[in-house]
Amino acid sequence: MKVIKNYFYTASYQLLAILIPMITAPYVSRTIGPTGAGINAFTNSIVSYFLLIANLGINYYGNREIAYVRDNTQKLVKTFWEIQFLRLCTVVFSIISYFIFIAAYNHFTIYLIIQSINLFAVFFDVSWLYMGVEDFKYLLVRNLVIKILSLILIFSLVHNKDDLGIYIFLLGISTLLGNITLWPKLHEILHKKINIHVLKPFKHFKPMFALFIPTIATQLYIELNKTMLGIMVGTDASGYYTYSDNIIKMLLTLITSVGTVMLPHVANAFSNGENKKINKMLDFSFNITTCLSIPMCLGIISVSPKFSILFYGRQFGQVGIGMQYEAPVIIFITWSTIVGMQYLIPLKKESWFTNSAIIGAVSNILLNIPFISIFHLKGAMISTVISELLVSLYQFIKIRKLISLPRLFCDVYKYILASILMFYIIQIISNKLECSLLFNIIIQAMSGLVVYGLVLWLLKPNILKRGNGDVKN
Repeated sequence: MKVIKNYFYTASYQLLAILIPMITAPYVSRTIGPTGAGINAFTNSIVSYFLLIANLGINYYGNREIAYVRDNTQKLVKTFWEIQFLRLCTVVFSIISYFIFIAAYNHFTIYLIIQSINLFAVFFDVSWLYMGVEDFKYLLVRNLVIKILSLILIFSLVHNKDDLGIYIFLLGISTLLGNITLWPKLHEILHKKINIHVLKPFKHFKPMFALFIPTIATQLYIELNKTMLGIMVGTDASGYYTYSDNIIKMLLTLITSVGTVMLPHVANAFSNGENKKINKMLDFSFNITTCLSIPMCLGIISVSPKFSILFYGRQFGQVGIGMQYEAPVIIFITWSTIVGMQYLIPLKKESWFTNSAIIGAVSNILLNIPFISIFHLKGAMISTVISELLVSLYQFIKIRKLISLPRLFCDVYKYILASILMFYIIQIISNKLECSLLFNIIIQAMSGLVVYGLVLWLLKPNILKRGNGDVKN
């Protein structure tokens, strides 16, 4: 049951990274207002470009490479310090470039300087090592403590719109301290000394850069959505997009964590030549995540208008509309994440993974220009959905000769049918209920869960029959 435990730890770990801003969002949105939220989103989108350079695809690459050599301590230690030296170089370069940009841009200077904490935090992020050796529990524990402390401080210190800088600082410093706490336990994993002269860090640059391209392409169009909305529509629209996207990404974390957990598992199986096991794991992961993502998509479309008002306040009603338009990406990102992280990256099909991300980024940027101009916030969401669909289609086309797509999709129609029935029933229930927003949402969620589960039980997809046997290891 190691995979199940690791999934729980990873889902919780990644969820916490998003959850703290989400928990504080109702309070902060009312405290700093749409303008403050927009400034935070806009300046964060700026620093995110430099964070991409600082990371340079290390998280995916490091995770995979550590998984390849984790059974050989000497190679493990050598690989870690080679990759970490490269990270030092990229972080220093990013920090210098960022402050040059701040001096030249001369807008939101104080907030941009505070956002730089996130760049310093990158160097101390060695979570990829723990993921590679599949020690997900430690990541969860240390992250939980730091995030709870940051939550307490936000509610204690952020009281009005003048505290925007404090809010940005607390988010950044919690990330920095969380990453620093990863280091004390390193000696338990890297317990062998290594001669610095045998290190060859730059041999990793080319394959790392190959994974950097899809990372930057994916992140680029996410940040460009916020930046282009801020420029073409206004910072308020950028804030609405951020809040909507945060909810979607938080829910996605519950599903796509399967890919993060399985990446080192599949990479290790690949290094041992266990190809049949790899295909079996992909089939199981794809079906379990599809089974979750389709009803989640329709559920969000149903509850988001009421949820956004309840969670953020009536002045953030646009967030609910944004969530409705963005919801389909849950399905498409789930597919591309499972195929990409669980199959393409571990099996060194980086070029396919890279091309799919480039297709998504280019199509998103091209679609953004007319769509945002005409439809504003809705336009950014529509272009994102189309782009993510193209990413998934490309990946499926590339793997069609390696994996049986009919077998992979054989039960998808059952998930779709069950989800449509669920959506129809919860809409009827919601329209007839005369109660508070909170109670309405709870009733929709509970009734939707019951209906979907019941219909699946009647349709009997294969995932219900073979699930136990596929996750024992």
